[in-house]
Amino acid sequence: MNKAYLRAITTKLFFTFIALLVLWAGTCSKAYAQKGDSNSKESESETISVFSLDDIPAYSDNPVYIVNDNVPFFGRELMLSFYGEAYSELDSLGRCGITIAMIGKDTLPSNTRIQTPLIRPSGWKTTQYNGLVDGNYLYNRCHLIAFQLTGENDNERNLITGTRYMNTEGMRPFEEDVRFYVSSTGNHVLYRVTPVFEDNNLVASGVLIEAQSVEDDKLKFNVFCYNVQPGVIIDYKTGESRSEDDSFIAIYDSTPSGETETASRISDIQSNSIENQPATVVQFSDPNGYDPIPADVSYVGNKKNHKLHKASCESALKTKNRNREYFYGNKDEAVDSGYPEKNFCKICKP
Repeated sequence: MNKAYLRAITTKLFFTFIALLVLWAGTCSKAYAQKGDSNSKESESETISVFSLDDIPAYSDNPVYIVNDNVPFFGRELMLSFYGEAYSELDSLGRCGITIAMIGKDTLPSNTRIQTPLIRPSGWKTTQYNGLVDGNYLYNRCHLIAFQLTGENDNERNLITGTRYMNTEGMRPFEEDVRFYVSSTGNHVLYRVTPVFEDNNLVASGVLIEAQSVEDDKLKFNVFCYNVQPGVIIDYKTGESRSEDDSFIAIYDSTPSGETETASRISDIQSNSIENQPATVVQFSDPNGYDPIPADVSYVGNKKNHKLHKASCESALKTKNRNREYFYGNKDEAVDSGYPEKNFCKICKP
């Protein structure tokens, strides 16, 4: 066998290998859009293969349903190998996919969140049900990976159309549990959120949230949060809605798609100064303690009873850290965040 023949065979095998490698990569490519450093190439298909919406019972008063005995679907190998954050590309319908992040003290933001009015997730409708929905607006731009965990804000691959109820009653308690755990221990948590869409619906039926602490076994959950709003019937295919008994009228914003929300809110959006923004990322030494209220805070919301106080109010000082929500300067932000005027403190009268 001469050298020329060997070179020809070797060259042919090499290019055959390259072609097969390219074909494999095209077939198995993930829908991840990386942010920062991440070495994870798995975890998307494994969730889809083991979770089905058919396994979730219909909503019945509880905003969440425990899945798989509260054990995440991802394994120890992924927990020990993944770092950074990853966000799926939008699909052909503009819908978000799986998001995953390794949460640590280094990912917790120190800045306050600003509004993201120009991002309109799939199925978005600016809809008000005055007197029926807490804060009046049916939908929030729900972060899959919460801002308070990573500081990720204006990323269209991380925002879905979610009800006020799912955002505050379903997702937020788990997000806060993760933040408190990371803040108090310095440990890490692998956190994965999967929006679950049925067929070609533009609005998700809910989200699957999985979390597991890496250094110990003290924090672990796997829950499905229902994307519902009590008293409202939602068409998940389009995002349209109506009240269950038709006693409340849906008020739709007629602003053309792609533009900002109602004209009355544009001035607030354009003046996105830090003092006008809610401080959703406050770090406390003890969630059950009573830290002094920072000097630049104007109002304090109690997330447990939805009452709003002036920062100087004695009732605000007596609110536990874990139940506090700080607002800077603009009372309207508190109202939009679920503190209606009827719930204003009768003593300090914000």
